Amino acid sequence: MPNEKHKSTTRKKGGLQSTLQLHFLHSIQSEWLKTRRSAVDWLTLIGGFFIPVIMLAARLLQKSKTVLAHTTDIVWQQAFNQCWQYMAMFLLPLGITLAASLIAQIEYRNNTWKQLFVTPQSLSVIFWAKMVVVLVRLIQFFVLFNIGIYLVVMLPALVYSEVAFPAVAYPFGEFLEANLKFFINSLPILAIQYFLSLHIKNFIIPIAVGFALLLASLIALSSSYGYLFPYCYSSLQYLTMDNKTNPAANIRLWALAYFTFFTLLNYLLFLNQTQNAFSNFIYKMRKNKAVSIPLSLILAAGVVAIFYSFVPASKQLGQSKAEILQRIQEVEQQVSLVKYQIADKKLTFLEERMKHYNVKGLSIAVINDYKIEWAKGYGWVDVATQRPVTPETIFQPGSISKSVHALALLQLHQEKKINLFCDINNYLTSWKFPYNDKTKGRKITLAQLLSHSAGLNTHGFGIYGYKRNEQIPTVLQILKGEKPAALPPITSLFEPGLRFKYSGGGTMLSQQVLMDFTQQDYNAYMTKQILQPLGMKSSFFAQPPPDEKLPLLATGYTTIRQDQAIEGNFTVQPEQAAAGLWTTPTDIANLIINLQKALRGDAGTLLNKQTAEIAMTPYHDEKASMGFFIDDINGVKYFQHGAGNPGFSGKYIGSFEGGKGVVVFVNSDDDPALFEEIINAVAMAYEWEGFEKPKNIVSKSSFAVAPEKYAEYIGYYKDRNNVTSITEKNNQLYYTALGNEWQMHFISPDRFVNIEGNTEKQFVRNAEGKISGYEIWTDDKSRTAQKLTLHELSTALFEKYKGFYVESGGEIDSIYVKGKELWIYMENAIHDTPLRFLSDTDFFLPDGGIYTFVLDEKQKVKGVAGKHNGQLIITRK
Repeated sequence: MPNEKHKSTTRKKGGLQSTLQLHFLHSIQSEWLKTRRSAVDWLTLIGGFFIPVIMLAARLLQKSKTVLAHTTDIVWQQAFNQCWQYMAMFLLPLGITLAASLIAQIEYRNNTWKQLFVTPQSLSVIFWAKMVVVLVRLIQFFVLFNIGIYLVVMLPALVYSEVAFPAVAYPFGEFLEANLKFFINSLPILAIQYFLSLHIKNFIIPIAVGFALLLASLIALSSSYGYLFPYCYSSLQYLTMDNKTNPAANIRLWALAYFTFFTLLNYLLFLNQTQNAFSNFIYKMRKNKAVSIPLSLILAAGVVAIFYSFVPASKQLGQSKAEILQRIQEVEQQVSLVKYQIADKKLTFLEERMKHYNVKGLSIAVINDYKIEWAKGYGWVDVATQRPVTPETIFQPGSISKSVHALALLQLHQEKKINLFCDINNYLTSWKFPYNDKTKGRKITLAQLLSHSAGLNTHGFGIYGYKRNEQIPTVLQILKGEKPAALPPITSLFEPGLRFKYSGGGTMLSQQVLMDFTQQDYNAYMTKQILQPLGMKSSFFAQPPPDEKLPLLATGYTTIRQDQAIEGNFTVQPEQAAAGLWTTPTDIANLIINLQKALRGDAGTLLNKQTAEIAMTPYHDEKASMGFFIDDINGVKYFQHGAGNPGFSGKYIGSFEGGKGVVVFVNSDDDPALFEEIINAVAMAYEWEGFEKPKNIVSKSSFAVAPEKYAEYIGYYKDRNNVTSITEKNNQLYYTALGNEWQMHFISPDRFVNIEGNTEKQFVRNAEGKISGYEIWTDDKSRTAQKLTLHELSTALFEKYKGFYVESGGEIDSIYVKGKELWIYMENAIHDTPLRFLSDTDFFLPDGGIYTFVLDEKQKVKGVAGKHNGQLIITRK
């Protein structure tokens, strides 16, 4: 290429400036025409519509999912993010690499540089005209791509009548801003590829270098210094938009800096090609093809190595995708592990364990190094419609609400607006708590309410959920026990501060304190002050849920009524602070991370370090803190909370140090064993401190009990206030407790374990050698379960006890005679159950509790009381 010495041969009126302007416009037009019907033209067209066409096909083929997607108010954002996910990470940088190289290579391919230089236009005009065409082609791609995204949403609504047109307007301003960011972050690749192609005749070399740099960017992406590598910017922009990373610098400023540098360098070299040492090197290199390609690849690899050598392992942003996938697989394949594993038995998959526990749908989020490393859904949101669970599916797990609620009061205490340690009546204005003589003059505090040490009644509210068409009680009606509230008033059972007693009623009392003090609607206050600052975008306390959220809610399934769906898909829980939160595992994971960062003293957290330590310190009990339960696992501290509502249950756990945690929700109302299996599987995969690897046991042990001796073990056992049983099935012994049936594996002649459980048990024999019970070891502590001896009831007592009874919630129960036994029908039970008697008045329900018939002074039946507390549970009708 010659120096810029030739001048325009045509000088018209208006001078040199108008001539150059005219030539510049003509030159742009000429350069544009060169790309018509070329590979660049097709690359832009196909590249713009490639991902949208695939996404459109998926939506047309999966109509049920599309119907659901179009009912949400984020339908446009979902389509936009899905399309950019695949485009930003690889296809956009690759397309720019190809397009910029092809445009600059047109003259080399056609051998027309000499003809171009004799045209009446300057080198500057030639250079910038080609540059403008490259930029215009990039803009054209963005326009086509966004048209494609628009069609992804609109065409299914035109094709299928069941698919609704979006109820919300196209967010033009939001998407324009996002596209502008992607455009700016693409400019360095464009400038570098234009630079390489303009100075290297061999077309393969710029493409090879660009492809090598693109692959290298995927490595540099995981580095905290990835912002220094320009081929990362498109990917970093998407990850930032998706809240998966936060670059340490403004990548758009870096992008503009790289673009400016390489464009100006390219321009100067183009003007004075023969007078620049670097150009001479490039010229010699491109002459020798055998050297040029390997040297280019080595150069690219060297750049990557230089960048990566500055990054210590501790600065990695996270695990590689392959490592994360491996961890997910490890969790999915060892969920049956808790404390023991059978040495020669194949591990089961998560889906198998879900089937074992009859769980319809499950959602999980895993925290590693203070970040959500992965979130995933399994099974069905709703079995009838076959809608799959996703990380965006919203659950109503119940008592986890208490942890979120506690943060609001802790925050007000931190701001010195309230005092957690003074009389709650100082803050109640709409009503005053009526102290009785059982409090012995002591006052109840918020700290006691949040830590379940206030001595109040009403364990929980979950089993008394309301239907959407029912009249819903207010918080005050719940506290006073006034209709339509289903439960008695909240009252004191013993003096506050004496001991731990779980009380959802106490949590509701603290909700009324918050509402009276702030004079705000509970959901509105919690959304603004807690949920939004924590990034809990999908969560809300509104009861009943707003209509726009209904398509995202999971359908609840209950063990009552043979695992059928809850009537209306869910219950309304007006006890918002105690059981009314709708949320996702990802949102709760954000809460856990925020607390973990607060504990290590990070700035910008909801609670400061001092208040977080108050939240994480047991109050009157060794485990119960204010809104959380603290576990000491072999000297390592974790905070956790479980939960259950009709049709839903869940659990989370987070470490005090190291940023570890997991959140699991299911749309089933009683699955604590599955939660423990999943938590332990995650702990094993991520090597959590304190958790021990399961011990191996042999499935066909020499200690196995011979079938002829089964009768010696079979029977009912009283374990604290519950009854467990040992039965025979399929020529095996099974242990049943709290609705869970587990096969027994003997590790000594009288000692056995259940691989799903976390305790060892050993049979206790009396002086005659007969089994009188079994001893249970939990956390190095033991207790004994006594074997029960059944009592024969007289026929006269059959007649005395049979009849109708009324539960506290208004449900009608019926005790009736069946054969030679008394049976009970309960509205909220899976099936009718026989009564097993221990005396003329005491009885138990298999796999249930122990109860007693309460008689008046005339020996007439008043009702049934719990044996452990003597309080009437049901009354005679």
